[in-house]
Amino acid sequence: SALGIGVHLEVWDLGRIGSEIGIGKPPPPVEIDFEERFGNVLPCLTEDPSGTEATVHVAFVPGWILGRISHDYGPRLLESNVRTYLQAGGKVNKGILETIVNEPQRFLLYNNGITCTADKVELDETGEGISRVVGFRVVNGGQTTSSLGRAFNAQASEVDESRRLAGISVQMKLVEVPPSGSGSTEGETLVASISRFANRQNAVNEADLSAHHPFQTAFEKHAMRTPVPVEQAPVYWYYERLRGQYQSELLGAASAAEKRKLKEKYPAKLKVLKTDLAKYHNSWDQRPWVVSLGIQKCHKDFMEAVDRGSSGLS
Repeated sequence: SALGIGVHLEVWDLGRIGSEIGIGKPPPPVEIDFEERFGNVLPCLTEDPSGTEATVHVAFVPGWILGRISHDYGPRLLESNVRTYLQAGGKVNKGILETIVNEPQRFLLYNNGITCTADKVELDETGEGISRVVGFRVVNGGQTTSSLGRAFNAQASEVDESRRLAGISVQMKLVEVPPSGSGSTEGETLVASISRFANRQNAVNEADLSAHHPFQTAFEKHAMRTPVPVEQAPVYWYYERLRGQYQSELLGAASAAEKRKLKEKYPAKLKVLKTDLAKYHNSWDQRPWVVSLGIQKCHKDFMEAVDRGSSGLS
């Protein structure tokens, strides 16, 4: 807009409104013939987990193919996902688009890939290539898929669509779940479970991302060999560079005696978190407006100061 504010427009006609509230026939399942549409099968590895009726196929999908599929089917791909496309304004989706534009060759390195389900997967005669899928859905990775579709459309000036999103590939886990028989909801339940568990993971905090920063590894070594002045036997600070590191080290002790020695050398009360260090340093630096933002933003500000060399720590 004239004010510099991004505007997203969607047209809702009677057909779309009716579909949204459940009027009319449901859309047909997404069917993709890779050989006919894209000129080749999709190489894959296949596994049949014992005790299940599902089959798992793992493949690397060229970015332009996934972008074209997103362009062709849009929100229909995400009907079993926990979210629709959240647009490009969010931090994660903005980062995905920046990688597509600036570092496409590293997209596979940075991206977690997608998890999909299908009612039917047809393989070629070798059994090592996906030739056709029926009932294709993206249950995890909707933001990746939609971002590639958006970038695919943005590069529409390319004459050959296969030249778009050059250098990008996406890891895909495709679970073949046969459609439920009459009166049975087992297949639908399995698809719902795959979607739920594929989207359930421990949150990664901003501070977690700095765990391998050279400053953090150097500070850990320094802290853990610096004794704390006490009257008893020397004890040391435990700088927890990785979240949960202290407890993991105790659990990994070979014996009760070794565990006791660790706790004596590094008492739990002397454990210092990365976010603690940032909070203490910014407090000492008389920057309460940063400390009050919360531990994650405080830590981010502290690490930016470290990178600038203005933290006073070396």
